[in-house]
Amino acid sequence: SINVHPNPAQDVLNLEYSLDPKYGEGYFILHNMLGAKVTQVNLHGVAGKIVVPVAELNRGVYFYSLVLDKKVYSTKKLFIDN
Repeated sequence: SINVHPNPAQDVLNLEYSLDPKYGEGYFILHNMLGAKVTQVNLHGVAGKIVVPVAELNRGVYFYSLVLDKKVYSTKKLFIDN
C-alpha cells in the first residue's frame, strides 16, 4: 500500500509505503496529464517514508503509480497547487 499526502501538494509530497516482501523492486512514479514521467523514486525495503519535492512542478493534475516488479499496481490522481 502507499499513502501520499498532502493532496493538493505545494512544496513537498510525503510518501508512506508498506510492501509485501515477495516483491523485488518497487517504484513511485509521477506522470503529468500528457503521460510524461516527471519523477521516479525507488522504494527500498518493505516499508518507509520518503519526501518528494514538487515545488518546481507546474500547477495542475498529475497521476502517481505504485509499480512493483515492473507491474503497475495502482494509479491515483494528485493535484499540485503551487
